[in-house]
Amino acid sequence: MRSVPIIVFVLISTGVTTTAGKVPSQYQKSWDAAASPYKQECIEETGVNKSYADRLFLYSEYHDDDNLKCYLKCLCERLEIVNISSGTWNKNEILKHISGVTDEIYKTCSDETQDESLLCQKCFDLSKCIARHLNDATN
Repeated sequence: MRSVPIIVFVLISTGVTTTAGKVPSQYQKSWDAAASPYKQECIEETGVNKSYADRLFLYSEYHDDDNLKCYLKCLCERLEIVNISSGTWNKNEILKHISGVTDEIYKTCSDETQDESLLCQKCFDLSKCIARHLNDATN
């Protein structure tokens, strides 16, 4: 009976991880390269677990972690993907920095995230949405 509390503890302490599906590797590598100039700065600013940041784009692993969400906000801000003061997306910068995004994917994910007021969550949701749609497009 002691194993039940241990299992619950392990599940809680490791956090919940979801994947947005298998994003084509050329997009994964491109996203990681776009984030690279700001990666260390954003890791330090947000306190995100480095392995979460390392695996985010290359493996499409989205941990339900507030620091990871704010890490994505930091990247979005540095890449000028989001206007921090208004919380709106910059479509031109998204299309420039996030390879694989089409006008249709942008519209779908922009609409899906428009009502989210917390910027960390909004950036996390946008990233997950894009990854999910690119996975769907390849299947």
